[in-house]
Amino acid sequence: MSAILPYEIAESLRLKKSQYCRYADTHDWKSFASLLLPSLTATFTGLDGEIITEGGVTYYFSTRAEFVSFFSNALETQQTIHVVGPGELERISEDEVSAVWSVIYHAASPGVAGGWSGTGGGQYHEVWKRVEGDWFMASLKLVRGYWKVQGHGEGA
Repeated sequence: MSAILPYEIAESLRLKKSQYCRYADTHDWKSFASLLLPSLTATFTGLDGEIITEGGVTYYFSTRAEFVSFFSNALETQQTIHVVGPGELERISEDEVSAVWSVIYHAASPGVAGGWSGTGGGQYHEVWKRVEGDWFMASLKLVRGYWKVQGHGEGA
């Protein structure tokens, strides 16, 4: 089977990844969840391959429900923006595609004064599966290259 994807499939996956980012950034968790299979597994690692653990949270999620619940709560008081590259897309089988997307993400406390901000980047490694004619994310691994956080004083 050719590793090159037909244009329509590639563009469908690029659209869905863009929606994934926009739905997370706008806190549209119902639409966000609609892109993911219920059996989704998601892991966030460092460049060394170790699963990230911060603030008592281990960034491994064994279902869509766990993943969406965690991030809908964690991002409730944050403004975010995720920017992804065009992706490296490779056909695994007729109904399965591997995708690697570069990503830069920014998060900050709401408003213009005070609070904190952070910038991170890395790559998303994903598998998308076609189910009943539509594509859904089956697995996600964010390999985080960096994450820098800065606090800001009042009026900054």
